[in-house]
Amino acid sequence: MSYTAQEIHNMAITLIDELSDSGTIDINATKEYGNRAPMLLDMWQHEIAKSGDLYNIEEYENTDDEAIYKWTKLVVPSNLKLIKDIIFIDDDSQISTIDYKRFGNNDIYFYFTKLGTVRMLYVPIPTKITSLSQTLEIDEVTAISGSYYLAEQYAMSDQNTELAGLCKNKYQELKAESMIKEAMTPQQIVDIYGISEIR
Repeated sequence: MSYTAQEIHNMAITLIDELSDSGTIDINATKEYGNRAPMLLDMWQHEIAKSGDLYNIEEYENTDDEAIYKWTKLVVPSNLKLIKDIIFIDDDSQISTIDYKRFGNNDIYFYFTKLGTVRMLYVPIPTKITSLSQTLEIDEVTAISGSYYLAEQYAMSDQNTELAGLCKNKYQELKAESMIKEAMTPQQIVDIYGISEIR
């Protein structure tokens, strides 16, 4: 799911109760917060990137019959920091694993056993946030943690230590929740010794 920096900022403004009487955000009244938000969110996204909560997707398509049952060299995205998962989507849209090897910072090798598309989920090196209009590829829990992070910073600048403390605690809780790792992709067990045939 995608969230803009503006959406995360708006949630933070709501948390610190800076809405107008009509329940809208007064841009003029919250201008100082908005000016600080991109830099604060940039610091936040570098922190959450360490736990792999930022993500991106790259797809590679194999249409070459000669590449089947061979290691095929491809180029990784320039912003790739860490590979989270790689799946092969065959012609019937069934998902299966694919063998791969990383070589250096620029190359990745896939071992294709059929024609189709490889989808790679990876942690990117964060793009610097300079504008509230920028989009971040994050899930809902991570986006909400960003709003509490911003709300903590806003409350601290207003010397509202009680609210800052509450926001900090909630941010830490959401950060811990988002760091719970997903189960590994199911792997097919191959009986190379013929044990399953022994009765």
